[in-house]
Amino acid sequence: MLAVILVTIVLSWIGLHKDRAALADQSHQRGPIGELPFLGVQFVQFLTEVVIIGVYFTMGLFLKLPTEQDPAVRAPSESWLTGLLLLIFGLYLFWDLLDMYLARGGPWFKPAWHGAAVTGGFSIILGILFAVTLHVHPRAILLNAILCFFLYAYRVAQDKCGNTRPKDEPQQEIILVIET
Repeated sequence: MLAVILVTIVLSWIGLHKDRAALADQSHQRGPIGELPFLGVQFVQFLTEVVIIGVYFTMGLFLKLPTEQDPAVRAPSESWLTGLLLLIFGLYLFWDLLDMYLARGGPWFKPAWHGAAVTGGFSIILGILFAVTLHVHPRAILLNAILCFFLYAYRVAQDKCGNTRPKDEPQQEIILVIET
């Protein structure tokens, strides 16, 4: 469970920095964080980020590690972890929809739409996984491994198809010269 929580936070942190890099290229209609208006959609998007961070902390609060005084700590139900991840993905999707709204009519709209599509698809998959977890109660180690892979796959999909993909890099050609 600790691995899932750490993977969630670290990969999200990387995703946030990729988004901030996209902010720097000025291809959207979002202003920099320092120019954030308190009355507007961008402020709601920022508040969504704050709530997401709060849910990350909530994930950590439910995890009880063994201590010297209590070496036999019972692990919480796997459904709480999967449910909190589903909540996080719902918040990611809400954030992406706000991003689309902010980008309407501009060049950032298409990447924002792709980001929302990736998040929506992964949210559906996670919803199915949550429902299965509620009914089947899979082994914790297997579920946690699946969740770590799922989180990594989500970030890879965002890089390849979504709103954090890097700009096209110039292709390099390698020429092999053989002297005879």
